[in-house]
Amino acid sequence: MANNVSPPRPAPHAADVLVYELTDLHIRAFGSEFGSTYPLLEAHHAKLAAVPGIKAYLGSSRQFDKVRGGWRPLLVTNFLPPAC
Repeated sequence: MANNVSPPRPAPHAADVLVYELTDLHIRAFGSEFGSTYPLLEAHHAKLAAVPGIKAYLGSSRQFDKVRGGWRPLLVTNFLPPAC
């Protein structure tokens, strides 16, 4: 049975970043209500934000402050459609 366990990933996967982005938007929209309803997503959000390279990026000036109506995508910025 122990051989069926996947080894831990050394770095976040692209899917982790996308889940982080969606979770971040929902946390901003719904505040603490989101975390009480979805504690595992909130824990994933906090865990990913604590990864050293991501933490440095989130604290840097390289991210956009506001994009389209005040929402701030933190990690995925190259896939936004043009403003209408």
